Amino acid sequence: MRIRYRLILTGAGVLAVALGAVELWPQPQPLPAALLAMAVPPPPPPPAPPPVWCR
Repeated sequence: MRIRYRLILTGAGVLAVALGAVELWPQPQPLPAALLAMAVPPPPPPPAPPPVWCR
């Protein structure tokens, strides 16, 4: 549950950063840049720590 929540937050953060960069950076063609930024997959989340009962 926590990993899924972090993944959603990471995806939203990446999307917000991409949209912010497209809005702040004046470009002749902002739409292809936004589509290209959305097509790049986000980095995989770090592996979860082992549960306490595993030790």
